[in-house]
Amino acid sequence: AIYERGDDSEWFYILKNGQLQLETKISVEKGNIWPIGSNLWEKSKLTRKMKFKHDILPNQYFGEVELIDNCKRLTKVICVENSQVLLLHRKNFFERNFVT
Repeated sequence: AIYERGDDSEWFYILKNGQLQLETKISVEKGNIWPIGSNLWEKSKLTRKMKFKHDILPNQYFGEVELIDNCKRLTKVICVENSQVLLLHRKNFFERNFVT
């Protein structure tokens, strides 16, 4: 894996060649409430776990969301085939160099 969900966010990535897959898991809660008598309510709650996968192809980038939000990794990225990845460290990601 390039990184796992919950890892520290120190790098921004660009896929040079190969193929990667980004995977994220979310929990969706759905609740319902209905009357069953005078001032009595029945409650139900359903939690559904979902997994989403997205292919990362050459020249695409990833990992920027967690750098910008300054949080741990929200997703997992794995290699589907041999790949080359370019890395940019957090401190360089936020540098601003302008040429006039």
